[in-house]
Amino acid sequence: MKRWLKNQELIEMAEERDMGVLTIGDLNDTEYDFVKKDWYPEEEDEEEEEKEIEKMVENRVNRFLAEKFDKSKFPFPDVATSDEAEKVYTGGFKDGEILDDVVKIKVSPDIAACNAVYPSQSEIILSNALDMAMNMILGKKSLGGDIRAVFSEDFRIMDGHHRWAGSWLAGGGDTTIGGVQVMMPGKKLVRVLAAAGDYFHQGRRNDANAQQNIFKSNADDVKKHMELLTTKGDIYITAEEATKACELLAGSIKGATKLFTRRLSELQRNKPPSWAVKREKMPVISGSKGEHTKVAQDIEKGQLDIFKPYMEGL
Repeated sequence: MKRWLKNQELIEMAEERDMGVLTIGDLNDTEYDFVKKDWYPEEEDEEEEEKEIEKMVENRVNRFLAEKFDKSKFPFPDVATSDEAEKVYTGGFKDGEILDDVVKIKVSPDIAACNAVYPSQSEIILSNALDMAMNMILGKKSLGGDIRAVFSEDFRIMDGHHRWAGSWLAGGGDTTIGGVQVMMPGKKLVRVLAAAGDYFHQGRRNDANAQQNIFKSNADDVKKHMELLTTKGDIYITAEEATKACELLAGSIKGATKLFTRRLSELQRNKPPSWAVKREKMPVISGSKGEHTKVAQDIEKGQLDIFKPYMEGL
């Protein structure tokens, strides 16, 4: 087995060998036997044994990195000042360490199925999600694939909540979506992305609408919004287009309303975490402007000052 680990837990071994990264395959027989004896002395299946050892190493890596992350350096949920945002976004190259802030990313149109992804904010606007779903059905928006979303390591969607919800409503929970995944836990990543959002456009946040929160909506709410969209439309879709989308999806408005209601109840099982904040507190990373890709690539380069040591003044 030769798979890259997430750095640092075995840093002393790596430094002794003048290596930047150490993998399970780099352990000599003595070291491997020690790790096996220390963690899984009675494991008999060699393949499963290596998987378990690797998992334990990664868990220890995560604990090590958690100790290096100082949440007080990131103002979230408060807005970062221009100075704070700039120091976070550029400080990784100014803190005296070259590789301490490097975080692995994954860019793919197939990060995960909708039902394997969870929100990171406590509100998603139902009407916006239905609008998005109908435009996806009509082919005006991408249904599945690269929806320009940002995902955390633990599959929290950090940016692109309405595209995620729209994809689920339009295509079902098995619809695969993608964008960019940053290999940090969502609880920490949201703080980093909030500062990045303030670096791109200081102080900007999303509009809130708690009365339409998808996590508190029911069948009556879906029916009401469907009636509105198919009779009057809104700024995103005309009544004629909404009616056509319903017919394409389920043969009729009634059929589409029933299907949307069922999929809504499925989506609601993927609940926000206890640390989730309201939509109005969440950062704005513009997928249409490519900011999701830019911030992820800059994180991968180590440009953002995420871990200790931090640059002076942060």
